[in-house]
Amino acid sequence: SRPLLLSQIEDYLHNNLNNLTNDDNMIQTEDWLANKRLKIYREAFQMYIDEFNIYKPFLLNVKHEYESILDYFSVKYVIFLF
Repeated sequence: SRPLLLSQIEDYLHNNLNNLTNDDNMIQTEDWLANKRLKIYREAFQMYIDEFNIYKPFLLNVKHEYESILDYFSVKYVIFLF
């Protein structure tokens, strides 16, 4: 049987990612979709981090490094577009 946390996170991902494509009221650009998907995965990763206090400092450091590099490239991308 699957661990409860894994099932909860996978359900969260499945439900939220499916809702992205079912929202007909909003114009969905590739950038919009990419940012929404990233937000959903960030939240899922945070759910995992919050459950493991012993690894939490390490996982938060990893998350911070990924966020930093994403921010760096996001700024470069925006500058490139203008």
